[in-house]
Amino acid sequence: MCAGGGVKAGEKDLEDFNVRVLYDKLEDQNLHLAGQLARQQEDLRAFYLKIQQQNEGLRELLTNMDPAKLAELERRLDERKAARIQQGLQSAGGDSGPNIVNAAINIAGNKRKFAGKLL
Repeated sequence: MCAGGGVKAGEKDLEDFNVRVLYDKLEDQNLHLAGQLARQQEDLRAFYLKIQQQNEGLRELLTNMDPAKLAELERRLDERKAARIQQGLQSAGGDSGPNIVNAAINIAGNKRKFAGKLL
């Protein structure tokens, strides 16, 4: 009690606080935690289901894979790469014109710098 006959704020809070309020607060927290746990459990289930589906897909891929067919595809890919390299070398050395290494471009009287040199 205060000198003027009033009740201090801390004492008033304690008077309004009883066992029923305590249990209500605990029940609210319990419900809140139960909801959070249920959401996390559902997220975890969805995550594991996705992993399981990906695992099944990989298992099917490996069981249906034909090693001979895979080797043939790799051989054809290597042949294509070699043909592209050969074609690139032939066109670079053929009659396609000169290779320009350094060039000066004059735009409206301004000289531009290329390859570290002022041209």
